[in-house]
Amino acid sequence: MDSQTAEPGQKSQGSGSGQRTAAADRKPLAEYTPSAPKDKKKGKKKRYSSGTKGAQTFERRISKSAHRVSKAVERGLREYLDERGKSSEKRKDGAVIESYVNIAKGISEGVADASPALTDVAKAINSKRTRKVLRGVMKTITLSR
Repeated sequence: MDSQTAEPGQKSQGSGSGQRTAAADRKPLAEYTPSAPKDKKKGKKKRYSSGTKGAQTFERRISKSAHRVSKAVERGLREYLDERGKSSEKRKDGAVIESYVNIAKGISEGVADASPALTDVAKAINSKRTRKVLRGVMKTITLSR
């Protein structure tokens, strides 16, 4: 077996000293050190017609929030049905006997998944225009006292 056909991890038997040191088998340190993370490409920049950016970003964020809620409802129902199936397999009338526990588990799962939707809606509402309107409303309230 010559040095070109040697399997990885096996010492080659060729010309030279015949013995390879462990240091010679090691990769250079630069191959082990992680490089700086590369910036991810962000895709195309979103473009808007004049005056429609606020409405479009609001609509997109509200749509994402609604999608999150619908996925959470689906996951909660799936959890309920899985638990119901386990209960019915355990004992006779198990689905009815443990129904309140199964419903609670399903609701718990759904609410946990849907909870960030409130933050999504708040972020959608928070814009320059809504802040200006809110300031105006606050000024009117404080002046009327």
